[in-house]
Amino acid sequence: MDPSKDKNYNYMKNLAKKNYKLDTFDRVNEGKFIENTKELELIGNEIINNFIKDKSLKINFFIDICSAPGIYSKIILNKFPIITGIGISLPPEEGGVEYEIEESNFKKIYKNILEKKYKLEISKKLDLGIASCVSYQNDAKKAFKLNNELILKSLYLILSNLNQDGNLIINMTMKNIHLAFNLINILNKYFKNYKLWKSINVWGTKNTFYFFGYNFVERNSNKINDEINELIEKIQNEKNELYYKFLGTVEEYNTINFEMRKIYQVRINAWKKLIQ
Repeated sequence: MDPSKDKNYNYMKNLAKKNYKLDTFDRVNEGKFIENTKELELIGNEIINNFIKDKSLKINFFIDICSAPGIYSKIILNKFPIITGIGISLPPEEGGVEYEIEESNFKKIYKNILEKKYKLEISKKLDLGIASCVSYQNDAKKAFKLNNELILKSLYLILSNLNQDGNLIINMTMKNIHLAFNLINILNKYFKNYKLWKSINVWGTKNTFYFFGYNFVERNSNKINDEINELIEKIQNEKNELYYKFLGTVEEYNTINFEMRKIYQVRINAWKKLIQ
């Protein structure tokens, strides 16, 4: 059960290794983090359309973490007209992006979610949590570590406040394939159903992909806190077995690997298109 031995994974990895210089994508301009609005609109619509495809979802209240400039939130508000939402994003003075959204049914909060004692205080449970966080780091090693911390803290904030049968959209990374498989397997236990998705049009060559979780199996928030904090502690140590060994069963591995091969193929096709 070693995802790093999968032939599709290795073909994809070798394409990326040989051709990485062809990918000129950069989010930093003159030392400042920027977002491409057109790209966000395109992938935002793709994310939401693929998330709700063939699903009958009741969504009245949502949270969007790392949400500025607010494009994903605006798409959700348009898809579900009676919905209300909250957005949380890093303050601009700390390197974050400013909100551009102005909607009466959407509350904007500037906050660094990695502050140790930060907890989400809301009056009712969420029907949907979405998090698409990326670190503002140029150093690849530091960025990978920070991205994982953002993913896990986002998970804690969402899962601790999610309704039974609520739903989740969260970005993930395949930079370390063992860790990716383990996180998917852990997330799988929180939801009755899930699917993995990657855009064929935006950031196709990147490590990013998305986990869509459906029908949350409600759990005690303190237990979720303990579980997520334990995970955060474990990923601080790069020698932890999460980074080099799949910890689930053969059946769980085969299920995840089947889905991940679809993600690999999207990335393979993106690299081939770029190489042409």
